[in-house]
Amino acid sequence: TTNAYPSSGIPATSTAMVSGHSLWIDSSNNVYMSDTVCNQVIAIASSSSMLSVIAGIGETAGFSGDNGAATSAQLHTPKGIWGDGHSNLLYLCDYGNNRIRVVNLTSHLIVTVVSTISDPTGIWGNAAGTKAYVTSPSSYKVYQITLSTGSTTVIAGSGSSSSGYVNNVAGSSVYIVPNMITGSTVNGYDIILFSDSNGGAIRKVNMQSGRISTV
Repeated sequence: TTNAYPSSGIPATSTAMVSGHSLWIDSSNNVYMSDTVCNQVIAIASSSSMLSVIAGIGETAGFSGDNGAATSAQLHTPKGIWGDGHSNLLYLCDYGNNRIRVVNLTSHLIVTVVSTISDPTGIWGNAAGTKAYVTSPSSYKVYQITLSTGSTTVIAGSGSSSSGYVNNVAGSSVYIVPNMITGSTVNGYDIILFSDSNGGAIRKVNMQSGRISTV
């Protein structure tokens, strides 16, 4: 039999993940996953394949629980997740609540770090743990978050279809419909890759120059 909602302390094969969306794997090969229907984020231990609920009560979508236990909080359609291994923090796109929330994997508390991004879908952060990047398809933008302050900056997307599909210009001057996102750091500068539904392309933003191109 399988549980209606994932719960901690059972084998991962004994639970039903209804709609897994995003994965993040830590340095010990533990797997973290968001479920947009169960409204939870779960982890599967690499050593035992046992499941743990990281965030979400696994019931009706909603918003509650900031500054409390993450497993007692309500989420609304969690999508992208990314972990900062330096500080043992797991960031999640709480899509339906228009928030970026973070779970401290040591204290197991949850808090909102950004509440100004509409429908956040994908998130990736650099290895230094200083910046994260978030896609918002409904606002046609990609944002950079300075993690020490929570401040946001648009790095790609004009928010308007009138700017058209162009390359080799400032990222903030083009029309995009961004979804999934990843990246890397090269010579101290972040290189951001994201899927763009406008044209069905993979787009790249070089944070050294701020310019966008198609891969």
